[in-house]
Amino acid sequence: MNTDILSYRLSTPLGEFVALQKEEYITGFLPSNYIKGELSKEVVTPLFKELHAQMDAYFLHRLKRFDLPLWHGVRGFSGQVLDYLSQIEYGDSLSYGEVAAKLGAPMAFRAVGNACSKNPICIIIPCHRVVAKSHIGGYALGLEVKHKLFALEGIRGF
Repeated sequence: MNTDILSYRLSTPLGEFVALQKEEYITGFLPSNYIKGELSKEVVTPLFKELHAQMDAYFLHRLKRFDLPLWHGVRGFSGQVLDYLSQIEYGDSLSYGEVAAKLGAPMAFRAVGNACSKNPICIIIPCHRVVAKSHIGGYALGLEVKHKLFALEGIRGF
């Protein structure tokens, strides 16, 4: 058990998620069945309260952009991808190739997909808004969840 990392369980319309906090940053937000190992004792911190409020507002169509201190801990090009994803507006999508091009590496579309698949802060870092050139693409939480997020945000064409 890691006592440096705090945990918090949160029920969402997509199921139960676990948020992780280290110091003053959200470092994880994943479905509870994706968390391996033992979690620290669950606590309710001011940051978790704010996360809960913002997540509720998101699912009620009242929040378009999360405003939380995040630390994904990913380095290199993958970290740049995760940093960039929050610039994709609510209701929009970009292809893996478009994200790669915006980061100055137009041929790195596979690396973009790989970075998205390793996103530790799902939904908040909106990797679900990244699609393949001609179809919805994949999603680490499954295509059913990606379709639900697209419906929530009004993303059309998939």
